[in-house]
Amino acid sequence: MSESSVRFAACPLSSPGTDPEVWTSAAAELPQLDVSGWARVVVAVAHPDDEVLGAGGIIADLAARGASIETIIVSRGEGAIPGLDAESQEQLAHERRDESTRAAEVLGAPTPLFLGLPDGGLQDHEFRISEAIAAGVRRMLTGRARSGAGETVVLTHWVHDGHPDHEAVGRAAAAAVERVRRTAPHTRLVSFPVWALHWDTPCDGIVPWARAARAELDPEAFDRKTRAARVFRSQNAPWPDESSGDPVMPAHVVQRLLEVPEWAILDSFAQPREAVDSRAHLEGLYSRNTDPWELETSAYEADKRDATLAALPRERYRFCFEPGCSVGVLTLELARRADRVEAWDPVDRALDRARERVAARVRDGDRDAQRLTLVRRALTTGDDEQATQLGPRGADLIVLSEMLYFIPHAELRAILTGLVERAEPGAHIVAVHWRHPVAGWPEGGSATHDVLLATPGLTHLRRDAASADYLIDVCAVAPR
Repeated sequence: MSESSVRFAACPLSSPGTDPEVWTSAAAELPQLDVSGWARVVVAVAHPDDEVLGAGGIIADLAARGASIETIIVSRGEGAIPGLDAESQEQLAHERRDESTRAAEVLGAPTPLFLGLPDGGLQDHEFRISEAIAAGVRRMLTGRARSGAGETVVLTHWVHDGHPDHEAVGRAAAAAVERVRRTAPHTRLVSFPVWALHWDTPCDGIVPWARAARAELDPEAFDRKTRAARVFRSQNAPWPDESSGDPVMPAHVVQRLLEVPEWAILDSFAQPREAVDSRAHLEGLYSRNTDPWELETSAYEADKRDATLAALPRERYRFCFEPGCSVGVLTLELARRADRVEAWDPVDRALDRARERVAARVRDGDRDAQRLTLVRRALTTGDDEQATQLGPRGADLIVLSEMLYFIPHAELRAILTGLVERAEPGAHIVAVHWRHPVAGWPEGGSATHDVLLATPGLTHLRRDAASADYLIDVCAVAPR
């Protein structure tokens, strides 16, 4: 059982849960979720009503925009009420299916596809679920919806939502997207919370806020979601009649799911289309999560880190400079390859976490960690020498990892020129960035590499484009 599932189990729906205003305030700080380009959307959820409670407003908005939508409801939902006999479970499953069908009409969406898997234990069926989701995407890509511009999106549960069935469907959807990307590389994965709004809080450090965005719903979409939620009488009222005790979904739980603005976690390359050229943006991310890019836990980050280290042309360097070091995960690995490492980051919370990591390594006797210097500083240009920070002089290795797109466009060329001028002749500059659209760089984070490769005084040595998600370029500073 995941940590999030344990925490969900320890916070029953009968308990008050997190105040809706707490989530509303956190969501207010998020960039807007731009769904205007979503042309083909497969919605995958664990139970009848999850599609409405988690993303009903987004679905209504997409339907009004004319997007092609296919909703896949994985389980029959017969296990919502404990202690039912087989006949009652069958009756409940039938009623919940009917409710989701009527709710889809309210949202303006097509009738869902019901897989009919047993409620509970969906982790035992993840491959089948993944196949069904992938098939849904392929139908979108080969049917009438294939024509025209626009994006293909899988909208599903967040993998840390707490409910084991929700997390299983989220994992299955992620696997489906990876499979589909072999032939449709621009398919996106976007996930939403349901039960995390009950048991989690914005400051607990679980939500990857750096990849989150808030849906802006017009009154019509919000009204459709509210009316669709009322359809689920089997969950919102005593079932099968008023003598049956409390409803499965207490009123305060439903109210929270209707009050809190819908927001989504943008896995894949769906990123908020909003400028992030500000210190305040970064500080806001770290105020909500000590590791907003999941550098410590993400398999993607681990793979990218290994590829970055493998791309270094030399085994050993004299002086490495890493601007934008974040919490210092890659930094410590670079310390194993250099006699000295200087790493910068402009955010105090990021550096505090990096210092904790380095100190722990030093206490464990790691001599490499002792070669590290961490500095609170950002690469900037200014009107005078004091306001200009272009890095230390004499580095023979500069590593630019997922940080160039945080530099204002107007300053990027000057900053890269300054880095090259301060580097030792023959130094290597290694850049690695997300290939897909990011805030401020709709052509993809790796578009910053085009600016890098055009910088005077650099020779391009090689490119590693093996990953569909990140790009690595290695350059050398020309002799002077």
